Amino acid sequence: MTTLLARNWIESSQLEIALAKALAGKILAMGGDISEQCALLETLAYTLTSQVLPNNLDVRCIDITHSFHEEYPQLKNMILRGDCPVNSTVLTPNLFNRLAYELRIATEDPIEKGLVNTPSILAEDMVVISVIYWMVEHSSIEFNNLVDIFFAQRQAQWQEQKEIVACLSSIKWYDPCVGTGAFPLAIIKLLAVFNIKIIDISQNIIAGSEIDPLLLKAARIRIALLIHVLYDIDFAAAMDFSDDLFIQQDALLKFTEQIDGVSLLSDVSRDGKAYDIVIGNPPYIRAERLPLATKKILKKTFPSIASGKSDLYHYFIAHGIIALQPKGVLCYISPASFQKSRNGIGVRQFINSNGSIRAVFDFDELPVFDNASLHPSVYIFSKSFHENSIRGHTFGSLPSDRPLLFGIRASELSPLSNIDVRSWSVQKSDVYAIMEVLETATKPLIQYAGNVRSGVKTGHKIAFSLTSAQATELLADEKSAVFIRRLLRPVAIRAWRSKWDGTHIALIEKGQIIPSESCLMLHLQKYESELKSRSDTKDHPTWYGLRECNYYDLFNRQKIVFPDIASDCRFAMDDQGFIVPDGAFMLPTSDYFLLGILNSCVGRFYFRIRCNSIGNALTSGRLRFKKTYVEKFPIPIPARLNSMQLVTEEIALNALRLSQGHGDISHVNRINILALQLYRIPEKYWTEFIEAL
Repeated sequence: MTTLLARNWIESSQLEIALAKALAGKILAMGGDISEQCALLETLAYTLTSQVLPNNLDVRCIDITHSFHEEYPQLKNMILRGDCPVNSTVLTPNLFNRLAYELRIATEDPIEKGLVNTPSILAEDMVVISVIYWMVEHSSIEFNNLVDIFFAQRQAQWQEQKEIVACLSSIKWYDPCVGTGAFPLAIIKLLAVFNIKIIDISQNIIAGSEIDPLLLKAARIRIALLIHVLYDIDFAAAMDFSDDLFIQQDALLKFTEQIDGVSLLSDVSRDGKAYDIVIGNPPYIRAERLPLATKKILKKTFPSIASGKSDLYHYFIAHGIIALQPKGVLCYISPASFQKSRNGIGVRQFINSNGSIRAVFDFDELPVFDNASLHPSVYIFSKSFHENSIRGHTFGSLPSDRPLLFGIRASELSPLSNIDVRSWSVQKSDVYAIMEVLETATKPLIQYAGNVRSGVKTGHKIAFSLTSAQATELLADEKSAVFIRRLLRPVAIRAWRSKWDGTHIALIEKGQIIPSESCLMLHLQKYESELKSRSDTKDHPTWYGLRECNYYDLFNRQKIVFPDIASDCRFAMDDQGFIVPDGAFMLPTSDYFLLGILNSCVGRFYFRIRCNSIGNALTSGRLRFKKTYVEKFPIPIPARLNSMQLVTEEIALNALRLSQGHGDISHVNRINILALQLYRIPEKYWTEFIEAL
């Protein structure tokens, strides 16, 4: 049985990729529709089993697949017993996964459609971890013993084996986005480990939906081939069994939330009931890519989740939770951004209202998927409320085998309160107890220093952003020089002080007239077509002007500037009147005390908890310093400031020295200690702030 399990992160061998590309090219050249492509895939599968072909197969498909065998003799070497490539030259039934993918991407962008295949090594572990968390609430076996048994660390004792078999035989699974079948395959393999034949239990043990007929056909074929070799049954019978497992439909039309509460539609599953375990990899389609008609339907069916910025997988999370039985378990892999983002608050509220997160395994920006660069995480949800802690682990590299076992072994228990509607954190400390201390007797930065202002949005960066050489030429022309300003690019903004790289910007307010004979006009005319097509200047006589802005004058004043994306706090004082572009922000204040606490360990801790991130913010990820996060940064109220006037003055003095280039690490350390004292952080928590450095 172990030969069936994935032992590395290879999802498709080089041979499978090359052969799938070649076969897809042949099939596409024939010009058939999706149904013909599905028929060809199924006929090819039949010819690989060396059995008598059934009479209902299309003669043309049979002829075509025979020609494939003649042209690509490697097909005869396919290892049917196994669906996981072990090296770059092996050929397995995973070929059908890759072939469906190659056919699909010929007409559609896989990322646009959210097509991201789950590696078998991870799908198998997600199935195992789902069973473990389900059995914790439905059996007498303790968590650690379940981990050891299911991850093959030890043999189950007779009574344990009996209880496990009984549970596995009763669990009803649901995959709302089957794709090419990674999770159903993993479920069948797990059952086989315990000598449970899925064909002997019930066809209702695994259910699922898939909207794409080509992907669904590939899933059915892969499952049928697995059943064929596992149980030595006729492939046609295996296909009949596989065909009955799933439904071709949009899963989000079922198990919907209604405005008057949560309800389950009676026809959503074979037996009219919800499921014990929901598992999947929902499509990663961003909100802006969803058609307006789809958004309207989702708003009606999932009112708690819906917003103009809710990504598609947000709805799948709610759908999966609704589909669960009480004490059921959901295990998904998806982008981790919903755990902190502003547009994820709806789904976080939905999760907190219906149960509790049991574990979160963060994969940072590691290459989990071979066709997409994402920051994914695996999370386990239980439709119950009685636990008070969660497991969490952030991977620094991909384990070579059993990744979630590694994650469990390396995990630390965190307070359940860290999974908060405001944001999630799987740090071992009681993050929100610390945040409560931090935010006591404070007011938001917006009340202290005013609004955060965005940098200048040009609508066509290349036309307005000028290199040092371009700026020198334009500054030499007096008719152009009046419009040329120094630009501080986000990359040049560092903590405390910035280093200007000589970049300039042509700052032309809407309605300003540029002399037609000026060098600047000659420069902008190169981009006239693109500039005229900008939505904010279309049909305006000064087509070269920037969008209207009522705070251009604030750029001339002393101000705090910071980039939108950074791995650490990079707030700097600008006393030279630089313009900052889109991708950076400014606070129109000369307050060095504010600069000091924003760059302090308190600021660093706060933003790592509150800000959304690209990658994991606690490791190598980058924080998104959006206005909404920065404007809510807590500032001690005046009463506290007055009582600690000497502290605030010393913070400001050290920040001034650092911004002028006269400070060093000792001044940074002093600011950190003073900030901890100012916010009255108990000393028992100080290590949490120091570790954030």
